[in-house]
Amino acid sequence: MLSKTIEIDYKEVIPEDRQMAEWYADGDCQRYATLSRKDPDNDLNDRFVYVGVNGEMHLTIPNIVNGELSDEGATIIRHCHDFNNYFNNEAEFIQFLKTTGNAGFEVYRMNPWWEIYSDDYPDGDVYDTFYEAIDGAIDFINDDQYWEQY
Repeated sequence: MLSKTIEIDYKEVIPEDRQMAEWYADGDCQRYATLSRKDPDNDLNDRFVYVGVNGEMHLTIPNIVNGELSDEGATIIRHCHDFNNYFNNEAEFIQFLKTTGNAGFEVYRMNPWWEIYSDDYPDGDVYDTFYEAIDGAIDFINDDQYWEQY
């Protein structure tokens, strides 16, 4: 009989104010959590679901030229290690997007995402925040109808 207990192994603690994938994406899919639900009677019935971050970004930090936002001399952010140098939390990042957007400057062209997947479901589902992805992974691992087909 399949246990209803789900174990979650986290790569690291994800702070509440840094749940968006921008803080973690570096262009390659990285696994941040493994959820498991094991069948003590049959290892073949064990279920594993993963939460990973994927994608990359193209975020322009504009320069100010003659009092106007400009692409000239702008900084392009593509990966999380650069992103972390500019923003302390999601509220700052969202305010930056609003301010530059209101000024008519497009800064954000591509985005990273959180994804849940399993070995049998490699394409996964996409989520905006880490804990939304964890909730989605819990729903997915508990979806007996899906898993019965394997």
